[in-house]
Amino acid sequence: MSARKILSALTICLSINLLYAQSPSHHLKEGLKLLKKENYREALPYFKNVLNEQPEHAEALYYAGVCEVSYFSIEQGLRYLEKVYELKPKINPKLDYWLGQAYHYQAEFEKAEKHYTRYLSTLKKKDPSKEFLASLIDNLAHGRTLQNVIADYHVHKMSEGINTEFTEHSPILSDNGNSLLFTSRFQGSEESTGANGNYFENIYQVSLQDGKEVVSKASSLGKLGKKSNLASIQLFDQDRKLLIYTDENGGDLQVMDKTDSGWGKPYSISPHINSKGFEAHGYITPDGNTIYFVSNNGTENDDLDIFKADKNEDGTFGKPVNLGLPINTPKDENAPYLSPDGKFMYFSSIGHSSLGGYDVFRSEFDPQTNSWSEPVNLGAPINTAKDDIYFVLSAKGNFGFISSNRSEGKGGMDIYRLFFKQNVQLNGQVLAQQDNTKVQVPEVDVTFENTVNAKKYKTTTDPKGAYSISVPSGNNYQVSLSRGGEPLHVGGEKKVVDVAAVEVTGQQVKQDFFVSPSAVTPLLAKETSTATEEEESTNVIAQNVVLYGAVNSDEETPFEEATISVRELETGRIIANTTIEGNEEYKLEAPIQDGKKYTIDVTANNFKYNDIIDFENNAQKNTENSSQYQVNIRLKEVSEGREFVLKNIYYSVNSFQVTEQSLPTLQKLLKVLQDNPELEIEIRGHTDSTGPSQVNNWLSQARAENVKEYLVKQGVATSRLHAKGYGSKMPLASNDDEKDGRELNRRTEIKILRTAHTRS
Repeated sequence: MSARKILSALTICLSINLLYAQSPSHHLKEGLKLLKKENYREALPYFKNVLNEQPEHAEALYYAGVCEVSYFSIEQGLRYLEKVYELKPKINPKLDYWLGQAYHYQAEFEKAEKHYTRYLSTLKKKDPSKEFLASLIDNLAHGRTLQNVIADYHVHKMSEGINTEFTEHSPILSDNGNSLLFTSRFQGSEESTGANGNYFENIYQVSLQDGKEVVSKASSLGKLGKKSNLASIQLFDQDRKLLIYTDENGGDLQVMDKTDSGWGKPYSISPHINSKGFEAHGYITPDGNTIYFVSNNGTENDDLDIFKADKNEDGTFGKPVNLGLPINTPKDENAPYLSPDGKFMYFSSIGHSSLGGYDVFRSEFDPQTNSWSEPVNLGAPINTAKDDIYFVLSAKGNFGFISSNRSEGKGGMDIYRLFFKQNVQLNGQVLAQQDNTKVQVPEVDVTFENTVNAKKYKTTTDPKGAYSISVPSGNNYQVSLSRGGEPLHVGGEKKVVDVAAVEVTGQQVKQDFFVSPSAVTPLLAKETSTATEEEESTNVIAQNVVLYGAVNSDEETPFEEATISVRELETGRIIANTTIEGNEEYKLEAPIQDGKKYTIDVTANNFKYNDIIDFENNAQKNTENSSQYQVNIRLKEVSEGREFVLKNIYYSVNSFQVTEQSLPTLQKLLKVLQDNPELEIEIRGHTDSTGPSQVNNWLSQARAENVKEYLVKQGVATSRLHAKGYGSKMPLASNDDEKDGRELNRRTEIKILRTAHTRS
């Protein structure tokens, strides 16, 4: 059985036993009568009347959902059906089928598969609908793959001058692009058929400006038939002939000639083309010598196939030939169209790998083998989970039209315009901003990633922070920035850029990005400080050194236990440690190597201490034993408002990047934050007063944020960390001297903003 007949059976065979058992209202009965005839348009108001009085009437919700999904709004239909599933999930076995359809059309493939499978399990073994349901489930698998295949065309719905709540389809563009013919079941077209409530199809025409905007009211070509469907197919022979479809003999292809007074009477294109079967559509090549047409005449499953017929020497079409594989399948193929150069055939099919319903495919002709290639699905946005058919292009091939009953339509089939998307040139700068000052950031890698197919386009900013890159229009791009391999946040978070579709080349789009001050290039920093921040100690140390001293707190609250550790500054490796109780002295022996720096750090309850071991200043040599040094330690409590200088945080000269020597201190700070999850701190960056104040402000902010970024990467919540650069505004000493002044002022501090106590 063909897919069309199965789908019709699913619609007509709606169970009504439950409906009548519950004494439905008059509106419900009348609506159901119309629904059995697939007259969705006239049936829906009856069900809505019931819902106006009883919003949770399960039967009315179910049948209204069927009408909406079949003809009107898929979104509204899904809302109705989901409500039914909530109220009465066993109202009808076909509820799962219709929910599957609605989710399928919305590209929610996982939900669709669940409901399709559930409905499939209720069917009897020999039910012919099982094959149809299995094909729908196959479509879901195709859909998961094909939804990421992005065509080079942009698709948008034509204006109200063409589309109505009724069905519009089969667009035809004149050679000059100024006229569009199409088929409509518009209410004023013909009398109602009386069966499914649809009006007979008729052919309409509108004028276009530049092949885009509708500039005239749609007018009928005339009442060409009485109580018969007439559909547009193709203008040919320099627009002097019109190929149409009529209902004669079960569906025939006919031709009308243009005259001075309009269009002449239709006549059969050829007795070899028209048969006792159903001829649905066709395409005549520009030279008029070949026709590709659609028919079910002689097909194995009564399905529609594409045939080809060439003209004889007498000018009549000869015997047609079924194109066979790879074009035709056991299911329906329809609406063939050849590109203006004849190289490609476009057609719609439900038999090839489809997202659902008819999809548009393209096949390339090989003149060497006289054969067509394996058809390729054009992908989104041309194809959707619903029917997409009657694809045509302009004479130049740069734009065209398609018919679809996709979810955003007005009702039934609608006509959509499509055009070949041109690239746009994205231009802009990467800037860092603090207060009212902007700084250009060079050497930033800018990546635009298509949010659908994940294709990436990359560029790098120049010395002025500027970038320029060509990307396909009509897409959304996730933007990510990095510098030196390290990611940068765009305005605090990643940004999505919506690039509107354009069909004219050369268009420019400006888009600047703002990043944190830590992205400011070190080349902008003009500090004139010496390299004392990175100079290495020149002290010559004995192999074994004994460190000892007192450990006291500067608070009234005593500590119970303290751990003292000595680490290599460069590696962070602990080379000696000991534990003491209360305010007692410590003593430990550490193996010291010449030319290396070491730190001593202490943790005790809420107290912390960290400092470099300076054997010339804060380490006092024992006069009786030169291998022993006294280092007294005074602990500071980690409490709200307290400030700590991270003395062992080092930066490269004129840079905001911390060096590897800073890792031990950063790791220690990290551990404090991990051990105190309620702790919230401000990371403060400071500079000396050399260099312009603007640069100092930027550099201090960048240094503070660099420390913050390290902690965030280690898992500390951003909400617990606040980075602030103070420039040279808060000196600890005079900037007139380097050793005892500027060196002290170039620092990173930690201020405790909140602790577990202050949060409670």
